[in-house]
Amino acid sequence: MLFRRPWISARPADSPSATRFYSRWLRLCVFIVATAAIPVATLAQPRTVYPTRPVSLLVPFPAGSGADVIARIVAKGLETAAGQPFIVVNRSGATGVIAADSVKHAAPDGYTLLIGTNATMAAYWALKTHPAFDTLKDFVAVTPIASTYYLLLVNPEVPATTVAQFVDYLKANPGKLNYGSGGVGGTPHLLGEWFKQVTGTDMRHIPYQGTGPATQATVANQVQVTFDQLIAMNFVRQGQLRALGTTSPKPSSLAPGVVPIAQTLPGFEASSWLGLFAPARAPDAIATQLRSYWATASRQPDVMTALERAANAPMLMPQDEFVRLIKTEAERWRGIGRKAHVVIE
Repeated sequence: MLFRRPWISARPADSPSATRFYSRWLRLCVFIVATAAIPVATLAQPRTVYPTRPVSLLVPFPAGSGADVIARIVAKGLETAAGQPFIVVNRSGATGVIAADSVKHAAPDGYTLLIGTNATMAAYWALKTHPAFDTLKDFVAVTPIASTYYLLLVNPEVPATTVAQFVDYLKANPGKLNYGSGGVGGTPHLLGEWFKQVTGTDMRHIPYQGTGPATQATVANQVQVTFDQLIAMNFVRQGQLRALGTTSPKPSSLAPGVVPIAQTLPGFEASSWLGLFAPARAPDAIATQLRSYWATASRQPDVMTALERAANAPMLMPQDEFVRLIKTEAERWRGIGRKAHVVIE
């Protein structure tokens, strides 16, 4: 009896005090169970990390174009990294302005993005008399995604196998050769004008409706010279064209045996890049998340392999460096274009 607890045994189980005790004990048990369930309920909440639904990637060129091929590789990589579909939407026309304008006026929520090219977001913006957009004011330059270089290509009937020989031939035959490009103000056009300026030579420019047709015209000897991306090495391997040099700063594994033009003409370097752009006022958090997704996607073996097959390489750099790249290229193309009297109305 020494250790007897009177409050348990001295009152009947159905006494008022016992009833109050059991009621409090029951409420305590309910509270403990409910508290323990909170983490489970929290895990069951809907996903709130961007994106929570499909994202549209607007491409300013038609299906099957070089930019479209890269965009689909990038979209697949982003989808794997983000866990949501990234859908390519082709909206071609007006040197990329139609797609850019659509994204410019889209809601800045990260669900409508632009795959912008250096031709549209740097060269066009720099040369257009009254541009429909300001690249750095109307968009958030999120991140570059892929890049490649250009080849200086000639028809095999041109009697030159090196850049130096080609320059000598042009000086001896001013105005005799024609060079083709995908259109006025495009990067291949500006590369041709830049080449003429730094070498003091003369070639006649013939614009085509796209880089592909310009390269095919060079194969057919309708024009004798063109600049095309490294993917055009396929024509070189087949003996249809001769590559005299690349615009890469050093030899490229994607163009074996082709030396950089810069070895003969110092500083003659240029790349073709694609980048991811969001409407102005898109939250910094969304841009940061997209850069993170691309950093992850760019390391995926299937993405790296697919880009290499398209003669491209993943491109990564901090956002401020990307902005500086756009500014630098716009200034360069503006200077070259003005000297050559290239105007896009």
